[in-house]
Amino acid sequence: MAMSMADFRALREARKFVLEGRQHEIVENYDAADLSYQSALAKFPAMIEARFYLAMIHWIRASKASDLDTVEQLLSESIDNAARASSPPEIECGNLAKVKKLLLLCQLGKEAEACTALTNAGFGYRLSKSILHYDDFGSEPKSVEECVNSPDPYIKVWE
Repeated sequence: MAMSMADFRALREARKFVLEGRQHEIVENYDAADLSYQSALAKFPAMIEARFYLAMIHWIRASKASDLDTVEQLLSESIDNAARASSPPEIECGNLAKVKKLLLLCQLGKEAEACTALTNAGFGYRLSKSILHYDDFGSEPKSVEECVNSPDPYIKVWE
């Protein structure tokens, strides 16, 4: 589908905000990066690249479970929009969003959804919940010994 001139201009302006956000990330100025990606989405709401990088900023800064719910939502929206992607950066971010969402589902303990998505993506195995899972926020992290001595160091996704 052809893009209108107005949409093209909006996309170009949004791309500038994304590049600005990436520069802020380099110097770990995540507040400014967040604002840049939000500005990009205000200019062009369907921009996969801005939504993906915004998800990554939220993931880095997550301090409670609801923050990770936001990350999952942003990744899902990136994946949904990826079907219409035509530019290399948008296609790449759509593919990265799929992989990051798989990782997040495993870390959140959403086993059924993670196994289905992993199987559909062609994976046969994954690290176990005892190794690749967020503990409840605020609880003491598990020791290395607890993870290594887990009864399920690897889990087969399907039989």
